[in-house]
Amino acid sequence: MPISVMIKKLSTFILMFCISSISGASVPKLPSHDYIIDKDGNLVMWVYIWGEVERPGGVQVFDSSTLIQAISLTGGPTDNADLQHVRLTRKNSSKERILDLEEYLKTGSDKVNIILKPGDVIYIPKNKGYEWKRIIGYIADVATIVTLFLLIRDEAVKGQ
Repeated sequence: MPISVMIKKLSTFILMFCISSISGASVPKLPSHDYIIDKDGNLVMWVYIWGEVERPGGVQVFDSSTLIQAISLTGGPTDNADLQHVRLTRKNSSKERILDLEEYLKTGSDKVNIILKPGDVIYIPKNKGYEWKRIIGYIADVATIVTLFLLIRDEAVKGQ
């Protein structure tokens, strides 16, 4: 966020404080620990990205960062990510929003690439193909063991 925008926000807060002090109205409160000013003077916030990304966890992003920018900071989605069912939960809200990032990749629609807020939690689930790959992997392992057993048995029978 440019310093001029930060100064404008701070000026507005100070003005509201002065007006409320004179009028006796309640003083507006800044969210506690929602935003941090980094060493370069940028306004930043923490969001949390879990699930099928390369490096899940908390990431510090600039104020007004988008969902795609934050996911990119985690190294991006894994090959097993279900980008059609990305779940977003806002801080202090029980509502969950499902976002289709495949739509964004196809159309570039900003209605999906939303602006994040402090404390947002993004969860990217595994795609359905992942489960099938896992099941097929187990079947292949069992088939290999059975084949090995049959080969050993056949060699033992030939040796008699």
